[in-house]
Amino acid sequence: MQLIKFNHILRIAVLSFAFLIFSQNVFAQDTACSENFDQRLFRKLNGHRTSFLDLTIPVTEKPITFPSLLYPTTLFVSSKATGNYYDENSSALMTVAGITNLALTYGMKIIFKRNRPLQTLDSIYFDKNFHLINDRYSFPSGHASTSFNVATSIALRYHDNPALVSGFYLQALIVSFGRIYTGAHYPMDVLTGALVGSGTAILAYSLRKEIINAKATLFNELDRKEIGSDKVNQYVLLGSLVALDFVYYFILGQESKITKNMHIGYGSTLGGQSINLSYSF
Repeated sequence: MQLIKFNHILRIAVLSFAFLIFSQNVFAQDTACSENFDQRLFRKLNGHRTSFLDLTIPVTEKPITFPSLLYPTTLFVSSKATGNYYDENSSALMTVAGITNLALTYGMKIIFKRNRPLQTLDSIYFDKNFHLINDRYSFPSGHASTSFNVATSIALRYHDNPALVSGFYLQALIVSFGRIYTGAHYPMDVLTGALVGSGTAILAYSLRKEIINAKATLFNELDRKEIGSDKVNQYVLLGSLVALDFVYYFILGQESKITKNMHIGYGSTLGGQSINLSYSF
């Protein structure tokens, strides 16, 4: 069994390495005069503007680190409340998969150092609300990797709930396409991010027995057994998906009246630093 798992992991690693080599060849000419296939495809997708997409894409636009922590935390708290060990272990697997995904995604960004479309191409649509301050590199897409990591983790553990799986995969597709639509990423960034996110989720799932046993040993839970999921926890998880998009778009988003009327200022005084918060009604 251990040999089979090792061969499975090795196969994933070899295929991933081959894909990365292919990806490098695709965008190797970013700084050349002629545009490569990835750049031409980006222009077609980014330049196809519709009122429907202008309305729906911003709903799923939000920072990625917080959702990657919120979903497993929500499931963990809910499973503790219902006493369901299966869902509790699912949250642990999601956490391991999420941490692995973020580490690999940002490690690849540092290694490849691909500039974003705005820094390479001219005459493109770029969402003014997207900021490059904290993450200047484009390859791979962290939003795509995170959204597909969560969706795949859920699909592997809750394949018998099509509504839950479909909801998270639909969101992952919208988020991923939105990265191209808003001008933040090339198509190859998004595709690679989706593969990285799905791959790390599959990797964590393939090691689920080892991860769950390690968790049980750490928290002295070796006598607990999985007896299936609780539907309540599944729909709490789905509700957190909807609630997070709602909060970010209508309350914390750039187009929200709340954030538009809120002003935060930073200053220095003789006694040290000061933060001034004001709100216009």
